[in-house]
Amino acid sequence: MGGRMTIEPITTSIAAKIEGVDICDISPEEAQAIRAALDDHGVIVFSGQKAGLEEQKRLAEVFGPLEPLPTLKFLGWEPVLVVEDIVKGRRDRPASMQWGEHQGWHTDSTFTAQVPRVAVLRPEVIPPVGGGTSWTSLCAAYDDLSEEMQNWLCGLRATHAEPPGYRDAIGLKDKPAEVQRAFDEAFPPLSHPVVIRHPRSGRRALFVNPTYTVKIEGLSHKESRHILNFLFAHIAQSDFVYRHRWQEGDIVVWDELVTLHLAPDDYAPHKRRVVRVTAGLETPTAPLVA
Repeated sequence: MGGRMTIEPITTSIAAKIEGVDICDISPEEAQAIRAALDDHGVIVFSGQKAGLEEQKRLAEVFGPLEPLPTLKFLGWEPVLVVEDIVKGRRDRPASMQWGEHQGWHTDSTFTAQVPRVAVLRPEVIPPVGGGTSWTSLCAAYDDLSEEMQNWLCGLRATHAEPPGYRDAIGLKDKPAEVQRAFDEAFPPLSHPVVIRHPRSGRRALFVNPTYTVKIEGLSHKESRHILNFLFAHIAQSDFVYRHRWQEGDIVVWDELVTLHLAPDDYAPHKRRVVRVTAGLETPTAPLVA
């Protein structure tokens, strides 16, 4: 692979395809253009790459030092996560992890003070059917709201908390009681702005998700539930979504601050294995309001 690098939007709201670059040999100029493309599009897709884990790590390092999710770092995990599933069907999930209509959309670990800047995903085993990954743009979702709703949401904060089933997923339940207590002290429910500002593009984005956001502060539980359900449905609209059908040689990078992603469960009874590397850290910050 080689030649002039090109960046082409995939949808009008989110994602761009980058061609003409070999991620095994990225020049400083290409790295700068790749960072700018991610800031502009939220998700960038490379195809036809002959890359393994080391090349995947180097691509992630274009955006910052390799960093595990804060919760996984607490448990001593590495920035590399291998996800391997054989799903018999949606109901094969534990009851605590079965999702409602808009559930499953998330940015990783928003109940922590910081989130990764980027995640880089590479498939190793691709199911013959299903298994695609979806992303939605929180910037486009914010832009689509009325000015009155935007202004109101900019003054709000929401509580994010560890969801049911999370401890099983990260193996915390198998740890000694003192480790679980230390985890509770390190990661209590946390407040974030409902609207944030992207640190480089300056765009505003919603910062709520169905997996971790539990309540809008200052509202009653009933009011909060109705507003959050509206926002979750709004965010999940197809106008803001890109769904990627994996092929061998694909690598996808996404901005963890201003996108949500959705893991598939539509490839039963086949096997799927992907490798994720995370890098950098971002602090969700509210926009300055005059």
